[in-house]
Amino acid sequence: MSFDLCAEQNRLLKRFAKNEAFFAQSEIGAILARQNERLKLYFSSNGVNVREGDRTLFENGALDRAQELAANPLTNPRYVPIVVQDFSKEPSEQTPITSSGVNHILELAQNDADFTPYQAHFDRFAPLPPIVFYGVETGAHIALLDENERLSNGAIIYESDPEWFLISCYFLDYSRFLDPAKANLLIVGGKMRGELAYQFFVADRLCRGFVRLELALDNAAETADAKRQVSIAHKEALRGWGTSEDELIGVQNAIANAKYPRLSAPAKIALPIAVVGNGASLETLFDFLRENKKRLIIFCAGTALKPLLSAGIKPDFHIEIERMGHLADILREAPIGDIPLLAADLVDPTTLRTAKESFVFSRDSSAALAFSKKKVDFSSPIVGNAAFSLALLFSDEIYLCGIDVGFRRDRKIHAAKSFYDDKNDASAEQTPTRGNFSGDIWTNSLLAHSRASLGSAIAFYPQAKVFNLSDGAFIAGAKSLRSNEALITKKGDKRNAIKAIKKSFTVSDDLLVEVNIKEELKAAKTALISALERHNPQNKKELFVALREAYLVSFSLEKNLPFGAPFLRGSFWRLANALLKTALCVKRSDISSFYNAAVKSIAQTLENLRLSCQT
Repeated sequence: MSFDLCAEQNRLLKRFAKNEAFFAQSEIGAILARQNERLKLYFSSNGVNVREGDRTLFENGALDRAQELAANPLTNPRYVPIVVQDFSKEPSEQTPITSSGVNHILELAQNDADFTPYQAHFDRFAPLPPIVFYGVETGAHIALLDENERLSNGAIIYESDPEWFLISCYFLDYSRFLDPAKANLLIVGGKMRGELAYQFFVADRLCRGFVRLELALDNAAETADAKRQVSIAHKEALRGWGTSEDELIGVQNAIANAKYPRLSAPAKIALPIAVVGNGASLETLFDFLRENKKRLIIFCAGTALKPLLSAGIKPDFHIEIERMGHLADILREAPIGDIPLLAADLVDPTTLRTAKESFVFSRDSSAALAFSKKKVDFSSPIVGNAAFSLALLFSDEIYLCGIDVGFRRDRKIHAAKSFYDDKNDASAEQTPTRGNFSGDIWTNSLLAHSRASLGSAIAFYPQAKVFNLSDGAFIAGAKSLRSNEALITKKGDKRNAIKAIKKSFTVSDDLLVEVNIKEELKAAKTALISALERHNPQNKKELFVALREAYLVSFSLEKNLPFGAPFLRGSFWRLANALLKTALCVKRSDISSFYNAAVKSIAQTLENLRLSCQT
């Protein structure tokens, strides 16, 4: 054996020992503690290779294979680019100022002779788009890209075969790859976890939003499923950005709704709560709700109201969270009657007036939250999440009914006799997912987001027992339970439980916080624009640095500007995202002139928002 090969062997053994120490206290450490049975690292005078039985896997050795896979991924045919955003103009009816700003940036790009939509151009040594590696092989190609700073926009490694992962521990420095500042993701064995993929993209929404690269080194069924999970997670991360125009509606509503009793100190009740959503499986759960209505408090979420009433089941509370005024008509038609309404404070006042009793709470992810001293966490993105989060505040035993967060392929998403009866109720976006009871369950990005939020809420309240009776998607942390197997043993006086919930909402002047709207908006606008103007990127590498910093600034402002930061953030993200995706599609390397023109457009748009949104 030559001296060079001996040195290489020592280097790889040291790398393995480093990874072994890095993973020692983690679940992955158990993989490194065992021996491979099928794959073996092989050293010879010809170099380093991997063997499976008597078969040598790489014709020219593991290191040549790594060079081949690391060769410029932007032109390497093994890598597949996935573009997840388009360049169509945004409609401006609902969000006239934000959409006009986004469209103006697109016009700037279209007037640039070097603009090639959907064809991103990266400098040779600039960071690559986020890459998803399906199968790690030796990991040496990932090490080459990482050590050359090509992965600063992030990477996901999904390896279903623990033996390949163990081989990769000789080549790839996982302590470097999994540096917390990089927010990369590693999944070994089992299936891709969509909620973790979602967190990967959300960690850097701007720089990870427009396009990703995928390198698949096998055609296993697990890989196909992982691709679907990543696809839906990437799309999911682009949802819920909101705009300042949306926030303005919520703020005005919250101010108008200040007179209503507000959630202050939730009282725990003895009875379980059934959280009822409008998923298609609700139709199979009417008998369960009828039989147990005296032993349960029933929380009805959104459009589940009419199906419940049509089945002769009157809920104890109804929950709404949307800002728009059309909810009032839906509730009148149901009708809501004397059912108490629990509504987010940003709901249209006309909606609250449809109920004989209305109570308000502050949902998360809203500028209106700045007026409140208490929020309901995990109450987004849809009304079922809010109903569930409220239920967790009042009871430690929850039954999910019609909270499907999934559907059967090409079938209706919602229960019959609801608001959706005369509408197209099929999802254009359909991705297979794990079912709660059935195998034929599919989901989309919104429902996947909702399911992830439900799982997060369950994890946050470990003392709660949550039973999922819905024939939809599996929800992490909830026990799957057929309705005919549910045995409700808790006893309590239902009238007292309802009174205790109502008394948790009180009217008091000190429940609202005074906010200096004018000064906060001015300070937030100045800080966001300064974050962009302090950079003058000459190339795509510097562009990523500038926008990543601006993205982080949009969060850091919230501590001192609890109103101004979330009020402007959604619109700012949309504008900055438009800048990034268009600048990447400018063919020339020097994008400084385009960047500066776009920043001026963003500054003017925020100024228009500031002027129009002061109340």
